Amino acid sequence: MGKKKEIAIMFSVTFLLTFSVAIITMSIVGWMLSDVSDAWEVSLLAAEGLSYESIAQLFLFALIFSVLSTLLLGDIFLQKILLLWRLVILYVLTAMLCAIFAFVFHWFPLDMASAWLSYLGLFTLGFGLGIFGLIIKTMRMDIKYKKLLSDYKTKQSGEE
Repeated sequence: MGKKKEIAIMFSVTFLLTFSVAIITMSIVGWMLSDVSDAWEVSLLAAEGLSYESIAQLFLFALIFSVLSTLLLGDIFLQKILLLWRLVILYVLTAMLCAIFAFVFHWFPLDMASAWLSYLGLFTLGFGLGIFGLIIKTMRMDIKYKKLLSDYKTKQSGEE
């Protein structure tokens, strides 16, 4: 498969997952906090459901995040930097992107420190779990490929 096709698939999957998860998450949170959302003045959440404007905001967020993710993790940009550092850069850029969207679109009150601390804590927890999952996946792949290499070497030495 060509490099451009791999990048296009990576971007598409990242975008679709990000957008889908954002819509589902906001729908669940809106449903759970429908009584509180009026008091909080949260523009994304409403008892009636997500507005077209909210969906467009999430679409734009998912699009920008997918571009950043594809650039940093798709070996297009900063190829020689360790994956962990690329993830840290992605974390910082994503946190900034979320903060910008929260500020511009009034996703939650700007003067409520507890909301921002909750956002930072939950975002860090979520990103940490994502990195942990990626590390586990990498370790499993490493074990798999070491076993395949060992089997190959054994097979090659048996044929000689």
